[in-house]
Amino acid sequence: MYISRQKKLFKDSPVKKHSLVLACLFILSSTMILSHEPKYLRPIKFAAGATFIKLPVPLERYEIDFLSLEADKDQVITIYLDSPFKDLQLEFTTWGERRIIKRFSNYPFYRGRLPSKGKYVVKLKSTGKAQEARLFVAINPRGEEHQLWSVSSPDASFAFGYNDLFYLEEEPSGETPVPPYRYSLRYVNTEDYQKTNLKDACFSIMQIDPEKPEEKAPGTGFEPLETKTENLGGKTLSFSLTEEGAAGTKYEIYTWSYQTEKMPVKFQLILATSNLGNYPPGKYVEFDRDSLLAECRKIIQNWGKTGAKLAKLGDVINSVPL
Repeated sequence: MYISRQKKLFKDSPVKKHSLVLACLFILSSTMILSHEPKYLRPIKFAAGATFIKLPVPLERYEIDFLSLEADKDQVITIYLDSPFKDLQLEFTTWGERRIIKRFSNYPFYRGRLPSKGKYVVKLKSTGKAQEARLFVAINPRGEEHQLWSVSSPDASFAFGYNDLFYLEEEPSGETPVPPYRYSLRYVNTEDYQKTNLKDACFSIMQIDPEKPEEKAPGTGFEPLETKTENLGGKTLSFSLTEEGAAGTKYEIYTWSYQTEKMPVKFQLILATSNLGNYPPGKYVEFDRDSLLAECRKIIQNWGKTGAKLAKLGDVINSVPL
């Protein structure tokens, strides 16, 4: 019917044949795209009752992969594309192509409240070399602001809990951790990165081997601006704050040290913020570091504890294929 209308429209036109061919090609190409859609748009399938999934996503150089999921309005979602090479792009849109985020970053992620009920598209791209990336997706139960996770070392001597404002980064090797243990939690609350001068925030929990040289964080060579003793969850810790500035970026290093029977444990938040003076007035506001510090102190308070109500993150890793 559409073609017959086109014939009628261009009946007396000197370019009717050319135009009709273009119209047919357009219809044919559209049909081909629709017919291939199920092959390239893969659904993310959660196990029954599960609220998160972690999937291997092999990407060739410059390859693009599309995945889809469905969720309700106001549900909180966390998406993190993890890889040791970092040459990645993450784009998250509604089914109608209304972009929620497009992130070129060493840490491509999104965490936020969904604007509508329906289907969403996750677009992944390797902007450099081929790599074995990992995609983490968590959708909080309806009405729940946070999900809680717990992590325990293989020998059960090192355990802590955290909520979904953070993402637990994996070791690049993917091997089972061995002492001294070190875990890194990337702060992923996207609204703070979009509306404030926050550039990056990472909270690390690590054992310190007295016989090995310790890796130095930015700013740790400077004299502390503040030192004191804090009591958190029945633990007495030494606290220090140092700062360093470079190229319009301010680094703040908050460190809590705790002595255990085996190895000393260090909790460290490295916070990077930009100078608000580098932007037009009103474009960004100052990041609420006190709120993030409160979340970090909660983790320290609960360090060494696990609970039945905390999901163990490792239980279902890679258990549900696409």
